[in-house]
Amino acid sequence: MSKKAAYYRTARPESDMDQQISSVRRNIRLTPGETLEEFMDNGVSGNTADRPGLAGLLAFCEKNPGMVVFVESADRLARSPTTYAVIEKLLRSAGAEVRVTR
Repeated sequence: MSKKAAYYRTARPESDMDQQISSVRRNIRLTPGETLEEFMDNGVSGNTADRPGLAGLLAFCEKNPGMVVFVESADRLARSPTTYAVIEKLLRSAGAEVRVTR
């Protein structure tokens, strides 16, 4: 049974994350395993990997190998393919798998 975590991000602090959270949680419920933690960056650009919620997620994954990290879409993890590849590599190095829900 897998261990699961979720990551949410918006670029504007006034943006509503409800749809993003609902979508990810719905997919998490369909996957066996225990959901351990949710991480969030509200009002933070996806063009940088320097985000407090993302840093927390990476640290959590390092302490909990075998984690499946759910994100609503690839652009929630990173806006550019290059940044996405870097973040995904960091998560894989921490023993995590990224699962995009849409």
